[in-house]
Amino acid sequence: MKQPLSIGEISQLLNVPKSTLRYWDSENLIDLTRNDVNNYREYSRHTLIALSDMVYYRSLNMPLKEMKRLKAVTPKDLKDSLIALDKNLENEIDRLLKSKAELKKRMININTYMEIVNRPYQQEAIDFKVLYSFDYQNPEAWSECISDQYENLIYYDNDTSCPQIGMTKAFSTKSRLLWKEKDKNQSYITFPLAVGYGNPTREDFLPHIDILKSMGYETGKIFGRYLFSAFDKKHCDFYKGFVEIIDKNNGI
Repeated sequence: MKQPLSIGEISQLLNVPKSTLRYWDSENLIDLTRNDVNNYREYSRHTLIALSDMVYYRSLNMPLKEMKRLKAVTPKDLKDSLIALDKNLENEIDRLLKSKAELKKRMININTYMEIVNRPYQQEAIDFKVLYSFDYQNPEAWSECISDQYENLIYYDNDTSCPQIGMTKAFSTKSRLLWKEKDKNQSYITFPLAVGYGNPTREDFLPHIDILKSMGYETGKIFGRYLFSAFDKKHCDFYKGFVEIIDKNNGI
C-alpha cells in the first residue's frame, strides 16, 4: 500500500466525503500527520483502519460524542454504549413506523378524494355522532388537530353566514356543541369539497347545493372531513363532504 495517502484517496476508498474527513480531524476523532512541504493531511495505514471503524459506527448512527470515546473506551463501556445505541435505534424505528403509517393514511385520503371526484353525490352514512367548535386557545386541541387531522371538520349550516371549524371531541368548556346526531337513519350524500386554504367561505358550498337541488334534493347541514391540502389553481383544503338530505322530490 502506498504511504501516506491523500484525503482524496481516502475519500474514494471509504466512500466518505472529504468534508466529513476534515470534520473528524477537527474534532480529534483521528490522529493525522501533516506533510512537511505543503502541510496537507496525510493518512497512514493505521489511520485508514481507524477511519474504517469510524465509518462503521457512523453507519449505526452512533453520536459523535460516543465516537470520540472509541480511542480509549473499555470493552464494558463499549457494550454500554452499544446498548444505549440499540435503545435509540428502537425508538427511531418506532418513530419511522408511525411516520410511515401517517403517510399511508394521507395517501388513502388523497385516493378517497379522487374517488369522490370520479363518483360524486353518492349516498353514504356519516361517520361521526357529534361536533364541537374548535378551541384555538387550547394546546391539547392543537395536538389532536396535528396528530389526527381526519378529526378536523368543517361545518356549514344554511342558517349561518359562514362555515365553522370543528372537531369530534371537546377539549375545554370553550368548545361549544355545534351539532349532535338526532336521527341515525338520516340520509347523507358525499361530494368533493375544496375550500380556500384555512379560509372557507359560504361560496365554497353553494355550487354543490345548486347541483343537488337540480337533482331534486332539499339540502340541510353540510359537513366536511379534512383529507389534505394541496394546490389546484390556488392553495386549497380538500374535504370529504357530507350533505344532509331533507327531502327528495324525484329520482336521480
